[in-house]
Amino acid sequence: MYCTQCGDALATGVRNCPSCGNFTDYNQPPPPPVKTYLVQSILVTFFCCQIFGIVGIVYAAQVNPKLQAGDVPGAQESSRKAKNWTLAGFLTGLSIFVLYFGFVFLAIIADSA
Repeated sequence: MYCTQCGDALATGVRNCPSCGNFTDYNQPPPPPVKTYLVQSILVTFFCCQIFGIVGIVYAAQVNPKLQAGDVPGAQESSRKAKNWTLAGFLTGLSIFVLYFGFVFLAIIADSA
């Protein structure tokens, strides 16, 4: 085991860290899993909108370090922001795709008339 505050190795059964004095509770449940949305952000960056995807990647990359530091609310907030930016990028890319092919279709119809 390692101290959650200073990172020093702890002997089995030690309740206080000898280096910093931090109290460690071994009976505490592990933090809940928090989705990172990293893969989705990368896909949005490649296929849809780079700006939205990059911001999503930045927030997605913050989730695991915050969880390891014990900041579960901060990790959940970063996960929520990554999800929102990724969804915004996907919807923006989808809208541009639909509008583009709609205009192409209208141009074909107008040219054939």
